[in-house]
Amino acid sequence: MTKLPPIPDAAFKARAVPVAERIDLKAWGAADALSINPLTVPVKGGGAAAPHRYGVVVFFGVRAAHEAGERSLDLISRTAHTVLELVSSKHSLRVEWYILVLILFEILLTLHRLFFR
Repeated sequence: MTKLPPIPDAAFKARAVPVAERIDLKAWGAADALSINPLTVPVKGGGAAAPHRYGVVVFFGVRAAHEAGERSLDLISRTAHTVLELVSSKHSLRVEWYILVLILFEILLTLHRLFFR
């Protein structure tokens, strides 16, 4: 039985998606790999993926269902980034209030020294 190529079309889309800071490619099993260097694996439903150690996976000829999943992952990533920015800005606002209270306390101490000593 002849094995069909993972990307039967002559023209196909390729898309690079950042998924992590680093990917450990040594832990990846070579049994299902289409090629070893660069590591390329088939994608369920058609297409191929090439993970790179610097955290990017390049998808070749991936069907629309997988692209919808990628868009969902992208949306989740952007949402998480927005939440982190909000938490960071809340923390910054709290620090600004602490600084303001300390400045007011310093002013009160200075006024106390000036008028009551």
